[in-house]
Order: sequence, then C-alpha cells, then structure tokens
Amino acid sequence: MRQVIRRFLKHLDAEKNASATTIETYRYDLYKFDLYLVKRLGNRFLPGDVSRDHIRDYLIWLSEVGHQKPNGLSARARALAAIRSLFKYAHRAGLLRDNPAADIALPKIRMGEIRALSQDECGRLLRVVETNRSPFIILTESGEPQANAGDYEAAARAFNVTILPMNISGPKPDLESAFQAAVRGGAKAMIVNRDAVTASYLKQVAEQAIKHRLPSMNEDRAYVEAGGLRSYGTNDAAQFQRAAYYVDRILKGAKPADLPVERPTKFEFIINLKTAKQIGLTIPPNVLARADKVIR
Repeated sequence: MRQVIRRFLKHLDAEKNASATTIETYRYDLYKFDLYLVKRLGNRFLPGDVSRDHIRDYLIWLSEVGHQKPNGLSARARALAAIRSLFKYAHRAGLLRDNPAADIALPKIRMGEIRALSQDECGRLLRVVETNRSPFIILTESGEPQANAGDYEAAARAFNVTILPMNISGPKPDLESAFQAAVRGGAKAMIVNRDAVTASYLKQVAEQAIKHRLPSMNEDRAYVEAGGLRSYGTNDAAQFQRAAYYVDRILKGAKPADLPVERPTKFEFIINLKTAKQIGLTIPPNVLARADKVIR
C-alpha cells in the first residue's frame, strides 16, 4: 500500500503539476490512513484488501479519536478526498478491480464565515501580546456566532488569561460606550475579532483603542494600517493565489470533491510603532525582530 501511495504522490507531482503544499497535504492524510490500516490488516496488505467498510470505519475513528484529538468535518472531508483520489488513481492504473471509495460521500460541511486562525494560531496571537495585561476583551459583532471564540478561550486558559466579551452591533455601533464599559470592567488589552461589523469600523475601533490606551490586536493587516497596534493572521494574497490554483484545476476537469482542503500556510505579523508610542507602550526588540512589517 505504501508503494502505491508513493507512486500516486509522484503522479501528482509529475503529471498533475500539483504544488508542494498539495502533495504534502495528501502525503499526511494518506500515510495516516495507511498507519490505521496496518493495525488492522498487517504490514503486507494491498490496495485490493481495503474495503468500503475499512474506509467508513476510518472516518468514524477520525471523528471519535483521530490523532489524539477529534477531527472536525473539514479534516474528515479532506482525508476522504485524499483517499478517494488515491483509489481512483489505483483503479485507473489497473491496480484494483473495484474502487472501494467510489460511493462514499464526503461529509456535509456547513458553509459560514472564513475561519482564519486555529486554536494553536490563536495561542500564538496571545503569545505576542503582553500576557500580564489580563483581562483581555474580545471585540465581536453582537448576536453572530464567532468562529474563533472557543479557540481564543481555550488558548487563553493555556496562558492563564481572562477573556471578557465586548459586543457591538451595526450599522452604527456605539463604540464609545462599549469602550468605556470595557475600561470600567478592568480591561487591559483587546483582540478585535474579524467579522463584518468590526471590518467596517477598523479606523474607529483603532481610534477608540488609542484613546483608552488599550493595546489591541487583529487578524487582519488592514487594522494596523488603519491605526491599530498589531495584527497576526493569514496572508490573504497567498490565499487568493491558492484559490486561483483551485479554479484552474477545476476548469481543467478536476472534480472539487477530489481536491484536498488546504489550511493557510503563510502568516504575517505587523506592528504599528506610531500607535505604540501614542499609548505609551514599548515593544521589546525581540518582538520587533519577529515582525514581518513595522509601520513607523
């Protein structure tokens, strides 16, 4: 089985012109599937020994145990897409009489707001903000489910940081009152969540944070360019380039269900030193050295 996986990965590189990121994503998912099967079929099994039930059982295992933690719908959909592509290749190459993955449907994924940061990445965001400035406030759109709220809370627990919600609503949020209430509640720093309302008022949010001398952070570089203190998040230009690659693959005949779900791989950390001076905050040199861009 491992030999067939290696041939398939070479096929992606040589004939499909897949990117290194795509190949590594396939490699990770397929080798994890192979390790799962070795425990059940032994070391010398062939692709023809794998049944539909093996694949379905693996997806159940992913949802319940996975790699020491549960795998969400997106991760299971990505894993199944890789498995389906592998067996489709093996079937067309004459290595299989029947394709055991052909009729297994991908998990249905609820489409919502783009989720930019994972729990680990939220932890990195907290790590570069002074963790002695607890409690943090999380500025979010009121009444909307926040994709990253649980991840911020989990990351904050790991750093022994208290997080307080500060909700605003459009179309004309009362930012002044919201910030006054947060300061009265003892807020020492702020993370601005990436949602529709905050994205529309980045400059006003940054101005209020400066006025109330709150170190603030956002996942979008546009916040720092609007006067916010810092941002850490995905590089949107890189994501758009990957999206163009997927469009090209689909226009050339690839089925969307056979393409892997990729997580962002390029992140950027930006600091606005002008804002830091306005709120009387000194950014340590080691933090400045880690920044991808410093606005002076």
